[in-house]
Amino acid sequence: MTSKPTNQKNTNAILSRASRKAIGPRPVPDVAASNQHHSSRKKSQTRNNSKSLSIWITGEVRRRKLQRFLDLPSLTISSLLWPIISYWLENSVQKKSKQELYLAIDRSQWKNLNLLMVSVIWSRRAIPLAWRLLPHIGNSNQEEQESVLSLVLAIFKDYQIVVLGDREFCSLDLATWLQAA
Repeated sequence: MTSKPTNQKNTNAILSRASRKAIGPRPVPDVAASNQHHSSRKKSQTRNNSKSLSIWITGEVRRRKLQRFLDLPSLTISSLLWPIISYWLENSVQKKSKQELYLAIDRSQWKNLNLLMVSVIWSRRAIPLAWRLLPHIGNSNQEEQESVLSLVLAIFKDYQIVVLGDREFCSLDLATWLQAA
């Protein structure tokens, strides 16, 4: 004995169960349709990610533009640094005054990089003025020392200068050259 369904909702539920029993298990979903849905979801996620990455992309573009600008052959240390140093000297130190300017010469070696540098000491800070990468490991010779110092001494010719260096720079020949310069 079967009971009659009392409303339309129950009728649909019973028919749905009966049709599933007659047909068998549910059919496998269409893979192409599933991929289309997944693809549209990926596109919307990509749009959202691109919105959040636009700042990074803009920053990367700016970095590349700055790199191209700095790679210009007309931009050199002498064209950028020397005008700034000259302006600083004119506004901070009187020419021919008794105030001494201290220049430090030093060589530093990191792994296979050997750097010879001349810096001005100002307010307990060393400001690099000229440097040279040496093609060898170890101490610098007098010719290399003179080449770096001559660049700086030309700018400081109107000032009273004291050159400071460690034991690598204690050559009498270098001292004689500095007095003559």
